[in-house]
Amino acid sequence: MLFLIDLDGTLTNTDHLHYEAWSKVLDLPASYIKKIVTNHTINQILIDYPNPSSLRRYKIKEMLKFEDIELVRNASMFINYIVDNDINHVVVTNTDKTVVEHFKTRLPILNKLKNWVVREDYIRPKPDPECYKLAINRYGTGDEETIIGFENSKEGIDAISKVTDNVFHINPNTDYLKVLEDIRVQCQKKFGTLQTNSKHTGKKK
Repeated sequence: MLFLIDLDGTLTNTDHLHYEAWSKVLDLPASYIKKIVTNHTINQILIDYPNPSSLRRYKIKEMLKFEDIELVRNASMFINYIVDNDINHVVVTNTDKTVVEHFKTRLPILNKLKNWVVREDYIRPKPDPECYKLAINRYGTGDEETIIGFENSKEGIDAISKVTDNVFHINPNTDYLKVLEDIRVQCQKKFGTLQTNSKHTGKKK
């Protein structure tokens, strides 16, 4: 079994922080940023600017100023469930490594999740499935009987649906207590009992 898990809006309530950071960098309303990003990507806006790479660096600096980082409701129980049951997993995010490490500092429980694919690891962002294919290649054992995805955005769901049709759509009202109940039911139907992998301590050799 392999869990593929998005970060922003799926484990952490941080989508709005990205909108706010871009709002400060671009001097545009956060609500407008959200509307564009929800239906397209930030590139839809950056294409009109002469130096998008520089803007992305400024955006990262703004992200590092946020200190109030929160988990989605009961996501801590989900993380502990993964660790306690030794479930192979990868967190796959469009967020830069520097920002991810900042989130880990503010939310130490994220450090329990050992396998990560961050924005610097791949070329084409979601909705391209490159990041999820990389996650499977890098951290999968090759004998997973099932892959379960966890995503919240349209782009993320489009991407992860290219590698598995078993996807939990996370939203602002999600409670991971319910998600855990559904996971247990799925595992019982498919395996009888929960089966986990143990070969996920690092990258493939």
